[in-house]
Amino acid sequence: MKKPFEEHTLQYDLWFDTKGREIYLYEGWALCKFLPKGRGIEVGVGTGRFAEIFNLKFGVDPSINSLRISKNRVKNLVCGYVEDLPFKNESFDFALVVVSICFFDDVFRAFSEINRILKKGGRVVVGFVPKDTCTGEFYSYKGLKGHRFYKYARFFTEGEIEIIANSEGFRKVKTAYLFAGKGGAHIRENWGFRAKFAVMEFLKL
Repeated sequence: MKKPFEEHTLQYDLWFDTKGREIYLYEGWALCKFLPKGRGIEVGVGTGRFAEIFNLKFGVDPSINSLRISKNRVKNLVCGYVEDLPFKNESFDFALVVVSICFFDDVFRAFSEINRILKKGGRVVVGFVPKDTCTGEFYSYKGLKGHRFYKYARFFTEGEIEIIANSEGFRKVKTAYLFAGKGGAHIRENWGFRAKFAVMEFLKL
């Protein structure tokens, strides 16, 4: 899926510096607790916002316009779809997928391809907005109303993602849910309807 990000690239990237700034920083804070060491790649790198803060050197995305912006943030960029990743087998130690899983055309194929490019024992870290939370329900509602991004999105629960990942050769290591508000942010392992974001880590078997 590249259409909305190809057409509304600048609006998408601006969100991280404006009304989305706070949640973006909270999401980065939650993700940093999961990232392994080694040679990593962000799959669905977009405009490079997350790859930049984690100093990832590799990124792949189908949107040319997004890559034009991310070239100032990420050193090695490739245009391609997650369902057909343009990398050799066992090229990376870990992969990062942040808020892009809901836009994949074929989630099963995506996990299969990520498995292929990871070394044995490699990990994939998935950051997403869970379907069964207030935020997930709100975004789904906005999609039904024709929102330029969310109308293309398909949201998942933790359980649904685990089933898909397991079927493509991964085992869940852990999950964390991010809760954020006026009093700050905290992370816990258990699901909650008011969670803003979730992170799952999987091990390639």
